[in-house]
Amino acid sequence: MNQKIQRGAPKIKIGLAAAQQWFPHYDPADFCSLMAGWGCDFVEVMPAAAPPEQEDAWFDAVKDSSLELVFHAPYTRPYRLGDFNRPGQKDLFHSMFERLADISRYQQVTRVVQHSAAGPEAMDKGELFSVTGDFLKWFFETRTREGWPLELALELLPHDERYQKVGDCISDLLTLREMFPSYRLIFCWDLGHFRSNLTTGYDGPAVSSFLKDVRHVHAHDMVDGADHHPLVTGEVPVGEYLELLDFEDTIYIGLEIHYENAVSLGEPLELAYSSIRKVAGYTAALQEKPLSARK
Repeated sequence: MNQKIQRGAPKIKIGLAAAQQWFPHYDPADFCSLMAGWGCDFVEVMPAAAPPEQEDAWFDAVKDSSLELVFHAPYTRPYRLGDFNRPGQKDLFHSMFERLADISRYQQVTRVVQHSAAGPEAMDKGELFSVTGDFLKWFFETRTREGWPLELALELLPHDERYQKVGDCISDLLTLREMFPSYRLIFCWDLGHFRSNLTTGYDGPAVSSFLKDVRHVHAHDMVDGADHHPLVTGEVPVGEYLELLDFEDTIYIGLEIHYENAVSLGEPLELAYSSIRKVAGYTAALQEKPLSARK
């Protein structure tokens, strides 16, 4: 684990996502030093996952390292986007994003991965689209007015018949992009979600249109259909999927591995390192190969 990962194209950034699950098990400074030593570019953290003073120690450790800080916005209550228009919720979201902006203001721009609205299966999807649209309009207007150095990436979510979701199919995300042509909507392509959603079907032209605005990737594997594992089984063909991206713009690739899933399979840091190294190897092999020349 002491060998630096082989680097890919200059515009590819590789890091560890779901880092809020890893930080509690290690000294924050040592953990960031290890990630940087491996050659990682960033860590992605979900705020509101621990007491503020504990999170501040995490964020300070990232700031003191050579790593870039990326956020994944929380999506469960009290930050469930489906509740955005309820009394008091805009103030709650404002406080959260203001905190993220203040924490990361030392960076030129900070990426925030964002889920769209979701709710119970019986909830009207049109209503969820409306709420998501209200949130996006509020976010971009507030960001401009208050100068937040934040950039949203809307994530492709997993389909689940128990819930109604905006964003669990590519066409939803394309619709949101069409709703707000003046905003720079970019997407987070979760490869595990994409793999598990294949049973619902995908339209080829829609996928191609979606991939043009992918600037963030969550890479992870499955074990017996369960998501967010280290890259060990190949149930998610990560290398094959990455070949579909052109890498003309900077793309962040975060290994979204849940700590407990890594522990269940072996030594967690070794599995995280081997997964990061695999992704770095995939991208290094693509850097001299234009999209038109790939399979």
